Amino acid sequence: MKTKLAILSVALLGLSACDGPWNMSVDEATSTQSLWVSSIQMAGRSFDTVWIEGVNPFSTAHDPSAQVLDAGGRVWIIDSSSAGRDSIPYQVLPGTPAAWVPMAPYDTSKVRYGAGLAFHAEVSRGGVAQSLSARSYTPSAYRLGDYMGVPMEALHPRLADGSWRDSIKAAVAAGDAAAMARFAKAVNDSNGWANVTVDELASYAAGNAVMFDYPARKVVPTNRLWYVTDEATVHPHPSSAVSGDIKAYGRQWIIRQPVRDPVRYGGSAMLLRFDPERAYIDNPLNRQLEKSLGSVDTAGYFLRGDSYLLQVAPAYGGSTPGWPDSILVSGSFVFVYTGVDRIISYSYDSLYYEFYRSLSGSGDGQAYRYTNVRGGNGYFTGAAVDSISASIKTSTSDTFAMPLLRKVWCDSMVVRRAKDKSTAVPLSQLKQYCPDKF
Repeated sequence: MKTKLAILSVALLGLSACDGPWNMSVDEATSTQSLWVSSIQMAGRSFDTVWIEGVNPFSTAHDPSAQVLDAGGRVWIIDSSSAGRDSIPYQVLPGTPAAWVPMAPYDTSKVRYGAGLAFHAEVSRGGVAQSLSARSYTPSAYRLGDYMGVPMEALHPRLADGSWRDSIKAAVAAGDAAAMARFAKAVNDSNGWANVTVDELASYAAGNAVMFDYPARKVVPTNRLWYVTDEATVHPHPSSAVSGDIKAYGRQWIIRQPVRDPVRYGGSAMLLRFDPERAYIDNPLNRQLEKSLGSVDTAGYFLRGDSYLLQVAPAYGGSTPGWPDSILVSGSFVFVYTGVDRIISYSYDSLYYEFYRSLSGSGDGQAYRYTNVRGGNGYFTGAAVDSISASIKTSTSDTFAMPLLRKVWCDSMVVRRAKDKSTAVPLSQLKQYCPDKF
């Protein structure tokens, strides 16, 4: 069953589409039909699930086990870019009335890079026939850079917490070459990938952004990065949009995204995947707030699942510095879990952002809801995915074990339900994450 990619959620990858990367138009009218399509077809992977669900009024209770469509419908996807215009027939997945999956032997067919995709459905609901269709495409190539730019502060625990900064500055001021050599050796001995020089240490002592290429394709024990908590005032990265000095923990890291197919690149959706059995690292700004308030609600630190959305941006990148080739992110506010943190990035088609912006509400006064599905609502999109990883450690004691945070969160949900307060969390998820309480 190929459902794992399709359940990234509409908010993350409700990817919309068009006839091709040259078509940047938006339909003037939103469909009033009652069927919602959700589908992400990923280049290089097997054709994935197509979800066709009913759009129910708020006053109508939703029964997830109810049959959405009448029996006898047809769903298929055509790769119009293939020589034979390959057609992939779909069938309803037993036990999941809204999910359609490729029929055998087409269930192992791969989505091509550079494909032109056309979705079609001839179905009926309550005896009323409905035709659904949509078009999209996949990029001809997509790959993140093999190396991520990280600041020197992330190379050693004593650099990360700032405890060596004054000593290194003093060694520079005194011209103590032996001390500087000892600092450089200590940093280099602690990892197997970076080679810090005395001159780079001197630049670090001056508050400059000294960056290193971290091998983000292969995570091994020595290829670790340290979570930065140093509160010293330093200079921002030269490519940063920040004009004044910053705290060292706010130093930006660089994710490289060389665009290999600019014609079919419509933007990216990036998320962070973490290990839900490791620990959440409390960042310095949170700790300052906690001190001022005298307490903290740790239930708010628990995140259901193992990933969260970092950003969604169109091809031109909006206000993101360096977009799209070099993306600057604040390391201490992105890589906030111990263990292996993985950046997963999806290159989508050129009208995805219209769907995402209109669905989520961008605050720009936009009133319409864009869909590329004719005869219905939702999205059908082609995309390509790639990922890089970083192994994160921390020398700070300000961490919260995720299993403990889950327990605190579950206890808070019990209290809220006992007081007849809304949890905004479906009961099915409460049972999933708190099986001993619900």
